[in-house]
Amino acid sequence: MGLGSALNTALIGLGFNQRQLDVTAGNIANAGNVGYTRKSISASASYDGNGRITGVDVDSMRRYLDVAVQSQYRTSLAENQYASVSQQYLSRVDTMFGTIGDSGSLSNSYNEFVASMSNLVSGPEDYSNRLEVLRMADQLAGKLNAMSSDIQSMRQEVEYQISDQVDRVNELLGDIQKLDRQIVASSQDGSDPVGLMDQRDMMLEELSGYIDITVKPTEQGGVRIHMGGGTLLYDVDVMKLKFDARGSVNADSLYSLNSNERGVGTLVLENSEGSQIDLLSTRTLRSGSIAGLVNMRDEALVHAQNQLDELAGSIARAFSTHEQQGTPYVDAGVQTGYEVD
Repeated sequence: MGLGSALNTALIGLGFNQRQLDVTAGNIANAGNVGYTRKSISASASYDGNGRITGVDVDSMRRYLDVAVQSQYRTSLAENQYASVSQQYLSRVDTMFGTIGDSGSLSNSYNEFVASMSNLVSGPEDYSNRLEVLRMADQLAGKLNAMSSDIQSMRQEVEYQISDQVDRVNELLGDIQKLDRQIVASSQDGSDPVGLMDQRDMMLEELSGYIDITVKPTEQGGVRIHMGGGTLLYDVDVMKLKFDARGSVNADSLYSLNSNERGVGTLVLENSEGSQIDLLSTRTLRSGSIAGLVNMRDEALVHAQNQLDELAGSIARAFSTHEQQGTPYVDAGVQTGYEVD
């Protein structure tokens, strides 16, 4: 080997070492960045026709990634977001109902009303006792009405949040499709688009916060996405989520399998051919923030409203269990009501 050839080989080796240092520096600089994976490059010697080493070829750049851990992490993200949504709204409901130590709590309002009734029974001739019963009754009724209004406002808020998150999921699926195509094209050219793969993983992590997903790689370098229940969400073509949000939600607005009786929006998955699957009627959603919001709207907050209705009903029945006979009142030959006997 001549001196020139030896120097050339040394320069090629130094160039490869420099590239290794660049990759290592990148690993250190991005160690704290969310979504970044540690990378390394591999190389092999190149030979001339006489079998002599003429240089170093960089074969590929690879990512260090534990796929099993990544899958578990995505599952935990969905479960965490579901729990976070539940905690957020249930804590608001708890604050609304209050505790015995809260002066304006429902329990205290009820107890004050009962106490005023006891005073009235003890001294019915006392005009101040009568006024106090009316004041406490008005206060309790106002508290129940305000709480009912707040619960329905939360359900309306949830309805809009579901709509916003569905729009974001559709955006993410579209962006993942674009990245996936770039990755597949680059992989076919023999290169390893590790940077694009990191970007795709970050989008998949955000997606898993909204919906529980499982991600499987394809032979071409792309990904295939299923929902936790096995429903296909993305495979070359993007499925589209649709949600028919309602602009007015009240205590009578409930979810029903019958579309004519449904008072709130439902979530459907539509493929490129227009076929649809109702994700709520099939109970496809298991975790993720969207599933948590649906549970709040259709279960937890409805249950809270039912508790208020039962309390109001029990109070009303306590004042209306006595039956009094009446005589039909006839005016000009037509019965218009009853007279109390």
